[in-house]
Amino acid sequence: MHPDKFRRLLAAALAVPLVALAALGLFFAVLLHYDARAHEKLNKIDTVVTATEQLQDLIGTQEALARRHEIAGGAAQQSALVPLHTITRIRMAELQKMALGDPRADALLETLNDQYLLWMGWAQETLAGKTFGLTIAQNDARGWQQMSSIHETLRELLDLEHERRERQAAAIASFKRHTIEAIALSALLLGLLLATLTRQSLTRVSRSYRKALNEQERISGELARSRQWLQTTLESIGEGVLCCDAEGRVTFVNATAARLTGWQAAEAMGRAAQDVFVIVDETSRRPREHFWSADHVDALLASWSGQSLLLGRDGSECLVDHTASCIQGPGNEFAGMVLVFRDVTDRLRTERALQTTEKLAVAGRLAASIAHEIHNPLDAIANLHYLIETEEDPQLQREHLKMAKQELARTIQITRTMLSLYRESEHPVPVIMSELTQGVLLLLERRAMQQNITVEQNYEGHCRIEGFPAELRQVMTNVLVNAMDAAGPGGRIQVRIEDQSAEELRGSGVLIRVVDSGPGLSGDTGNRLFKPFFTTKGEAGTGLGLWVSLGIVQKHGGSIRIYNSCESSLPGACVEIYLPARVLQLGIHRLVSEEVHPPAMV
Repeated sequence: MHPDKFRRLLAAALAVPLVALAALGLFFAVLLHYDARAHEKLNKIDTVVTATEQLQDLIGTQEALARRHEIAGGAAQQSALVPLHTITRIRMAELQKMALGDPRADALLETLNDQYLLWMGWAQETLAGKTFGLTIAQNDARGWQQMSSIHETLRELLDLEHERRERQAAAIASFKRHTIEAIALSALLLGLLLATLTRQSLTRVSRSYRKALNEQERISGELARSRQWLQTTLESIGEGVLCCDAEGRVTFVNATAARLTGWQAAEAMGRAAQDVFVIVDETSRRPREHFWSADHVDALLASWSGQSLLLGRDGSECLVDHTASCIQGPGNEFAGMVLVFRDVTDRLRTERALQTTEKLAVAGRLAASIAHEIHNPLDAIANLHYLIETEEDPQLQREHLKMAKQELARTIQITRTMLSLYRESEHPVPVIMSELTQGVLLLLERRAMQQNITVEQNYEGHCRIEGFPAELRQVMTNVLVNAMDAAGPGGRIQVRIEDQSAEELRGSGVLIRVVDSGPGLSGDTGNRLFKPFFTTKGEAGTGLGLWVSLGIVQKHGGSIRIYNSCESSLPGACVEIYLPARVLQLGIHRLVSEEVHPPAMV
């Protein structure tokens, strides 16, 4: 299960009890609110009862003062009655402001107020000695009757408030009883609801967790099997594999890498990669420069790629082709590197033997032509020497001597060209391709004359590059010999060399085109021309000429391709060679790999 879905299920399982508890808490808050209001109302009733009883006591005190006028006289009671009257009026007003909320209680308060004012008028008149024609007994009877009405009203008011209090107390008791029952019932229902929902939620969470756990176990098993399969594969392949982390520490070494480097896997683990994989330049034996920096991954990979001499821990040495690839982490950050290398010592030895064989084959093909080219001027020199000895005329002797020198110079030029074909420089030197091609054509001149082949030459520009002259002569010899063989007796060959300006995909250099008048390429021949040992000449060919030429051109950083010409006068094959103005020095022993590209664009 996806982690987000699992988290949602877990959140839902926890949210249900929280929501239920919140609802229960809200229900309890409402109950407490109603209970507080009921007690507030009960307290208000108690306050009214207390105020009524205090009012009753004040009126009773005033009644007692009014009764004493017979003994003490009216003046003293009248002075004492005034403040009590004021307090009574204040208490009466406070009681009326309490908003009892019962029409009967409000009516009783109005009646009580009127009765009290009426009695207070009687008491003041009586204490002042005014009876209005009534006898003392009649006057007292009137006062006592008024006071009896006041007491009756107060008793009714108190009875009414006591009755209200009992009803409110009973309501509170009933509310509490129902509240307890509601709480118990809601707790029971909530418990059942929570138990049911929680059980369902936990069941889903548990099922999801178990499913996720099973999926994780399945993935872990697949990863373990994949890791075992990968390790077995890496251990069984014939190429060395060495893995490093982001700090350049070795994390994996397969059996081939352990054999070539001399480091066992257990010993190499955790060591710096440059201490285990020690490579130097093949010719200069200088250590390959490389630096470990995750900020410059491209430069790091380039410094660990190429062909070098591997120095084993046990002192062994072997030539290896090695490449490096970057390992990226989850955030595409640099997490390490994989080095893949293989021993190419035997392959290079075989390739060099094939190159030597091809050079010998080229020498063999040129031997007859060179013998004729050298024999003719030497024969002419011998004849001229005889004429010089027998000639007595000094003028004729000088002419014969001049002709002998010309033939001798031609012989020297042929021999120098022959020697330079196999004299190889250690570093690229300036080469004028037009002069180099003319030298090769000089060696092939006898062969062209025997087959009556016309060679057209067209040179434009300086045609100057940097390269290895001996190897370039070998390329031009192979191409021109193939063109002569394709053109056949009476055929025609056109050689064009021109300066090439810089383009988008390649720099400036020289473009060479050799076109013949032969039948051209047929079928899938063009796709197989650059493969070793493939030849269309039968027993007369070795099948190595174009393969070696391809390697030499690629060594110079150029390209070679063969296609059928579109010219009506020369409908045969066209060999197009591009050579850059400057060649990267890779070492004279550096050879191309076995993989070759199709001739459509090499």
